[in-house]
Amino acid sequence: MRRVLPVVLLVAVAVVGWLAYTQHWLGFGAGAGSGDGDVGVAPEEVSAGGLGAGLSGTGKVKPTDADPKEIDGEPVGVLTFELGKATLRGRVVEPDGTPIRFARVEVVLAPPNDGRGLRTKKDGTFELRGLPGGDFDLRAAAEGHVGRTVRTPALAENATADTGDIALKARVASKDGLEVRVVEAGSGRPVPGAKVTASTLGYGLVVTIGAERAGVPGVIQKDAVTDDLGVARIAPLPAERYDVIVRAQGYVLEAVENVVVAGDRIERVSVKLKPGLSVRGTVVDASGSPVSGGYVTALGMPSFRSYETVSTDATGTFALTGLMPGGLMMIAGHDQKGTGQATNIKAGDLAVRIQLKGVGVITGKVVRKGGTTPVTSFLLRPYTSGPFQYVY
Repeated sequence: MRRVLPVVLLVAVAVVGWLAYTQHWLGFGAGAGSGDGDVGVAPEEVSAGGLGAGLSGTGKVKPTDADPKEIDGEPVGVLTFELGKATLRGRVVEPDGTPIRFARVEVVLAPPNDGRGLRTKKDGTFELRGLPGGDFDLRAAAEGHVGRTVRTPALAENATADTGDIALKARVASKDGLEVRVVEAGSGRPVPGAKVTASTLGYGLVVTIGAERAGVPGVIQKDAVTDDLGVARIAPLPAERYDVIVRAQGYVLEAVENVVVAGDRIERVSVKLKPGLSVRGTVVDASGSPVSGGYVTALGMPSFRSYETVSTDATGTFALTGLMPGGLMMIAGHDQKGTGQATNIKAGDLAVRIQLKGVGVITGKVVRKGGTTPVTSFLLRPYTSGPFQYVY
């Protein structure tokens, strides 16, 4: 006798969603002609002054050219806040004092002013105006260098403070692997702190159930986080074909498929993220009581785009983020309480209720062919007649 855990539909949902999305069955899906080029594999970019790949706005700037007004949606030289009357100046340099042009500098502030940065000028200098009094963390990063965080001198109203030179050490260059640059769609601003996953497993399976539950052996999967320039590096990485998945708070989950990594070269990928929506709600059991520790996932409709699986908290509530605008089919379940679905949901809905239908037990005995010897290790996967009704 073996009890079948109704961790519902996850394999079927993941597989069907992945196939529909990647094969563009309905004219939607990754790379299926969205026309905006927001996701894709970018060729290696050569930037001005030997800065290397990653600063797309510098590709046409020569070392002798005047500083542009902005790079990748961020101002060059001066950034003005409206938080006070203090000013901070400084310079970003090589260890030998050589100025670093277009280094990114960001003062760490509380929301909603967090994440705003600027780029240094040709002489490596920067100026932050309109800051409040006090001292702050200041982050500096540049292509080909190791980023650094320093503490500012104390800032005072109607006064200017100077950080002096902030020296960045050169990063040891990789000879192979994957480099993923993540920026905001439209503005081109870098997205620091995005989680980047490279996996030989199809992205739909990665985000819904993962390699272990999918039962796929030999999966290669590695994670990285983007730096202040929006760049994540994954190395070393065996030569193979990977799906690259990018997640960042407040943005739509994106994936770039079939990225080929080979030896003795760095494969560079560029991903543009659009603002994402969320769905919030509650999962209840057959009696209407909240379900703690259940799972919830969704398929974008009609594209069958896969989204991540999340868990319910102690009150049965969940939040599914990183969604594109449009319709959703929501799927929920719990090993001891069954499964349930909610259709005609819209991304942005904040009061979704999914009721589970309860769980049953299948009893029986598995024996070897032609005899009565019991089989002690086996896998049982029942099917029911409804769509996606595959129980893992």
